[in-house]
Amino acid sequence: MQESYRSKTETYYRLERLWLLEFLEKEEIGKTLNDLPRYIYCLSSEYRKAIGRR
Repeated sequence: MQESYRSKTETYYRLERLWLLEFLEKEEIGKTLNDLPRYIYCLSSEYRKAIGRR
């Protein structure tokens, strides 16, 4: 049985890779209890144009 659960670390890694490839933009929205940055991700404006979304 395939497990669909992804760890927070893996999710962060995948989002960061998409950000580095310029598919996503990110914005710091605060800090964790351990004083690490928290981000929100969204489609980059360039990628949105490329796929025809506004």
